[in-house]
This record gives sequence, structure tokens and C-alpha cells, in this order.
Amino acid sequence: MYATILRCGGAGSADGAVRAGRPLTAALGGVPGFVSLALLDAGQAGLVLVAVLVCEDEADLAAADRLVVRWAAEHLDGPLSHAAEVAIGEVIVQRGL
Repeated sequence: MYATILRCGGAGSADGAVRAGRPLTAALGGVPGFVSLALLDAGQAGLVLVAVLVCEDEADLAAADRLVVRWAAEHLDGPLSHAAEVAIGEVIVQRGL
């Protein structure tokens, strides 16, 4: 399995991110090899979101990442439309998905 982890922050609320993200999760469900998407509210002062996207293989993850980038460009404004930090790699230890 392969995963992308991204962290971004900006104005807005976690509730707003949840509402905006529902169509994204539906779209990701159609990507072959999609395993899961978890969105974490990591903000203590302001909005900080961390997303963990997991797919079966590297090609599936690349397709899912492209979908997320397109979705963010179309649906998000301001600082949340650009990830502050991104990590992509092979999942080396996992249990429970």
C-alpha cells in the first residue's frame, strides 16, 4: 500500500471542511485501489487539517492524488487550497484497515 499525508491550514472551520470534503470522499470511492481517506482536525489555534490518503499501489495513489488536487482547486479557496506539507510513500507497517 501507498499513502499521501498532507497538512494545511488557514481560515475556516473543521465543520466547513467536513461539508466540503463529503463530495471528495464519494469521488475517491470510484478510484481503483482506493483504501481510505482520514481527515484530522489538528488545529489548536486556527484551522489545521491533516489528510491521510491510502491506496493499494503507487499508480492508484497517483490517480487519487490528481483527483484531490483537481478537487481542491475547484472547491477550496485561500490557504486551504495549497498543502503546507506533503509526504508520499510506501506504507511499511499497517494494521486494521
